[in-house]
Amino acid sequence: MRLTDLHIRHFHDTGYLLVPHAVPVALCERLIAFIRQETRRENPPAGKLHRFHDRAPALVRDVIAGPALVGALTRLLGPNVVCVTNRHNHAGLNPPGAAIVRYHRDILQPTRGLVTAILYLQESTSPTAAHT
Repeated sequence: MRLTDLHIRHFHDTGYLLVPHAVPVALCERLIAFIRQETRRENPPAGKLHRFHDRAPALVRDVIAGPALVGALTRLLGPNVVCVTNRHNHAGLNPPGAAIVRYHRDILQPTRGLVTAILYLQESTSPTAAHT
């Protein structure tokens, strides 16, 4: 998906932009398999994996170096995009019946050129719904 001026305007007006297929399906499947495997290892089984980059650096590198994601971020932010791993560096599962995850902002003022990329690895349907 090539971002148009309308996409850029939407991002600046609303603070978010949906970029369908920013991560290839095969890579999403690898991520899902890894997340399921790792959450089962936790005792008790976890719904969120912290330090995701440390657990799977090559997998994360495949995601953040993907041309669709890099293209969208550089179009939004300019050419000097870096991945910051000290904040929001986790993966989570939202199985049926799980508690609703509420998104929030840590601060109320803008955070300069910092953008959080939230990757939904499956289509959000009634059985797999992502809760906001």
